[in-house]
Amino acid sequence: KMKKNYEDYKTGLINEKRVKVVGTSGEIPNRKATIDVRSAGTAARFLTVMLAVTGGEYTLNSSEQMKKRPMGEIIDLIRSAGVKISCLEEEGHFPFIISSNGLDKKEVSINTDTSSQYASALLMAAVMTGLKIKLTGKRVNGAYIKITLNMLKQFGIKYVQAEENKYNIEKQSFRLEKYQIEPDMSGACYFYAMSLMLKKKVLVKNLHLNSMQGDIKFLYALKKMGCLVKDTDEGIIIDGSNVSEYKGIEIDMNDFSDQTMTLAAIAPFAKTPTIIRNIEHIRFQESDRIEAVANELNSLCIDIKKGRDR
Repeated sequence: KMKKNYEDYKTGLINEKRVKVVGTSGEIPNRKATIDVRSAGTAARFLTVMLAVTGGEYTLNSSEQMKKRPMGEIIDLIRSAGVKISCLEEEGHFPFIISSNGLDKKEVSINTDTSSQYASALLMAAVMTGLKIKLTGKRVNGAYIKITLNMLKQFGIKYVQAEENKYNIEKQSFRLEKYQIEPDMSGACYFYAMSLMLKKKVLVKNLHLNSMQGDIKFLYALKKMGCLVKDTDEGIIIDGSNVSEYKGIEIDMNDFSDQTMTLAAIAPFAKTPTIIRNIEHIRFQESDRIEAVANELNSLCIDIKKGRDR
């Protein structure tokens, strides 16, 4: 494997900042394979849908942690569209076997409350087969849905928004020579939060305020707590150098809930309480994130109160 990676590096398929992906026009060359998604929740959801849509027989394994994450909702939907999925351990969880000749439905409905990734997976895979997708639930216009739709446009994939939350995507081919991937805003936010704690200026290069990523909203939470936010040619600067002390805030983090833990980490240092709302769905991610945050803060003798949506 290391030799193959080195050969790819020498031939230009991989270098420090670029990866070359050679497409196969929606056809998977090996339609009988074993795949280990390890602990990657995004890969788990996107690949499960893609493999079911394209057809073949696949065994999907994962880490022990990923086995705890519920997959029942998307498994049930795929089964209802004529795909056979056999769970090898606990029903509705990894690992499982997918046996598919493609979907026998041309229209599906998916609830976005538990995870918008199921919707994103369907929207992306639809280009290989053609599909009508109806989104339901509270997060039909969430940040990650918007990212997916924007990226479809960037790749030249055409879709019709037939109704407010219903999308028609025809089977189609596309070609893209270059694509610039934004730096990860989720990871950057940890450093931006440190600007408030350490009273420093923090610059993350190549991130800008027009980012498609929902976690950009975390920067405005920091602004509300006293930081200066400035977009420069190099990237976004968060400046907490003039913040001698800060107050807690009350905020709805439904659309950038990955930063719940980041805000929870700096909230104990605020002069007043912080209230984070509308994040019930993060109880169903790789762990119960609300419970995890509460346990860790309680272990430090920090008072934290949990409600249904916080």
